[in-house]
Amino acid sequence: MRELVDLPDATVRRIIDYVTASAYLTNGRHDFRIPHLVADAWAKEGYCVLRTNDVARRLGTTRRTACKAIARLLDAGVIRRVGTTPEGWGMYVPCLERGEEWRADYQERMNVQ
Repeated sequence: MRELVDLPDATVRRIIDYVTASAYLTNGRHDFRIPHLVADAWAKEGYCVLRTNDVARRLGTTRRTACKAIARLLDAGVIRRVGTTPEGWGMYVPCLERGEEWRADYQERMNVQ
């Protein structure tokens, strides 16, 4: 298992940009908090298992709300489902490209001003 501090600086920058971008890509009240969970688990394990009960407990909300938030993140292209565990749980990874797009737009805006 890897830790975030063991990752190369470039990968850490991509994760930070990804988490920042995800806040702008979704509108739900809890949506911006889930990408951090996905990115952290992905950095450690290579994927993230999002159990709606666990997500709801961490966010202090209902399972239904957590399920809808995950669906919005999938629709927005913030996370991607890559498979299923032997127990039947979905395996998700962050779409770090969304962070790269955000970084490029951000730098373009800063250069224009």
